[in-house]
Amino acid sequence: MTCHLDRANWDSTAEAILVEGLKKAVRAGQKSDNNFKPQVYHSISLELRQKGYKLDHKQVKSWWTRFKGSHKIVDFLLHECSGFGWDDTTKCVTAIESVWHNLLYDKDGNKQKHHNDYKHFQNHSFPLYDDITDIIGGTKASSTFAYSSVSTSTPPMENGPAAAAGDEQIPAAEPV
Repeated sequence: MTCHLDRANWDSTAEAILVEGLKKAVRAGQKSDNNFKPQVYHSISLELRQKGYKLDHKQVKSWWTRFKGSHKIVDFLLHECSGFGWDDTTKCVTAIESVWHNLLYDKDGNKQKHHNDYKHFQNHSFPLYDDITDIIGGTKASSTFAYSSVSTSTPPMENGPAAAAGDEQIPAAEPV
């Protein structure tokens, strides 16, 4: 027997409920090394349903997994790639065009392996980056870690975060 779930419709309010629920769970000690206890997702799903959202615990966990994947990509750009920075006002990854080009394309102009994963953040903000950093317990993009140097070398894509989207580890960096 298969269960059909409605397509999840997330908006900024639902995302804020998720993030606040996860922060609360961290404070309550309901987080293991790299994930949350199942009751956390159930509790957040219940709160979302009370606010009129039709999201079950599996959809809540799936969206959190998606956030972690996005966080991992941004964290990789900021801490492992030269030439990238963070605009705290717009909540965007910043770099000059040539740095983006070297990341996204090889010397022949062909798209790199993880082109689409990285390109998204060239033109889109990630307003919850700092909140997710707090939840994960990693590093924050700040003046200490927001690189501003320019490099013409292409970072090793095979070792980037998009290569292991299900992997819970984030690139190592000193805590803020």
